[in-house]
Amino acid sequence: MKKSAVYNKKGFTLVELIVTFAMIGIFITSATVLIGSAIRIHSRVTNLTKAQTVADTIMETIIGETAGALNAPVPENAEGTACLIEKGSGDKDRLYYTDKNGNPVTLYVDAADGSAGLLKLQYTGLSEADWYYGAETYMNNYISKLQFEQLEGENLIRVTLGLRNKSTGYEFEMSRIVECYNLTGEVIQSVP
Repeated sequence: MKKSAVYNKKGFTLVELIVTFAMIGIFITSATVLIGSAIRIHSRVTNLTKAQTVADTIMETIIGETAGALNAPVPENAEGTACLIEKGSGDKDRLYYTDKNGNPVTLYVDAADGSAGLLKLQYTGLSEADWYYGAETYMNNYISKLQFEQLEGENLIRVTLGLRNKSTGYEFEMSRIVECYNLTGEVIQSVP
C-alpha cells in the first residue's frame, strides 16, 4: 500500500517551533545583557580617559607655573613668604606666588560666573591678564578638588587635583610633587 503525499511531507511540529523560539529568546536576552555591560564599561573607560587627559593638561600647567616661582614676598603683607598656600573651604586651596617674570600670581579654582570648577591664574597688577582654559578643554569635567601641601619643610609642594564628570558623576584624582627650584622650604608657608 502506498502512503499519500500528505503524510510524506516533512515539517516541524508545534513543540519544535516553541522550543526554537524559546531558545532564540534566551540568546537575545543574553546578548542584550552582555551588550549593555559592554556599553557601560566603554562609557566608564572613555570618561576616565578624558579625565586623565584633562588632569594631565591642568597639572602640567600648574607644575610649569609654580616650579619657577621666584623668591619675592607674596602677598605684599606676608613678609618673608614667597609662596603662600591658603587652605580654602572644602577641597579648593589657593596658591600665591611670584612667577618667573616677577608678576604676583594667584592660582585657584574659579567658581564664579557659571564657570564652576575651572583653573584660573590671576596676575595681580596686570589688567586683562587673567588666564584660564575654556570650558571645552575640560571635556564635560570640572575641578572638584585642588589642594597644595608643603612636604616636610622642603621646597616641594604636593598638588592634588580631583575632577568630576558633569553628566556621569565619575571622579578622577591625581597627585604630583612640584619642586620650586628658586625657593627654599622656609619661604613656603601654609595658612588656614
